[in-house]
Amino acid sequence: MNRLIIRIIALPLALHIFKQDREQLDGLYVGNVYLDKIDSIIEDIHRDINESRAQLLKQYGLTLRKISATEYRWNDRKDSGTLTYTSEQLKAMTSDIMREYLFSAEPFERKERVWDRSMLPPDAELD
Repeated sequence: MNRLIIRIIALPLALHIFKQDREQLDGLYVGNVYLDKIDSIIEDIHRDINESRAQLLKQYGLTLRKISATEYRWNDRKDSGTLTYTSEQLKAMTSDIMREYLFSAEPFERKERVWDRSMLPPDAELD
């Protein structure tokens, strides 16, 4: 159950970071190389967040809600409580989740993207 709770906490954080990365790469000439992988990861994380929350509720009867940057409230049928993590703990949990998705061997769909020549460095040779 602890692993599941950590996933439910870290997945939205990782999702936010991957979305930021996507925005940063979107304007770069070589960004196309990475965008397909990041798009696939974002889709997978959305799916896994929903599945993990459903599993926590179905298997353990628990719900988990974020109440601040470092605090989460859990509720079950009879009890409730608060989980508190340090920024360093959240960073480590998120890094582990991101590594899991980045280095997974799952295939992803490649999209045909237009390469914007205006984003090339001025001294780039295309011949």
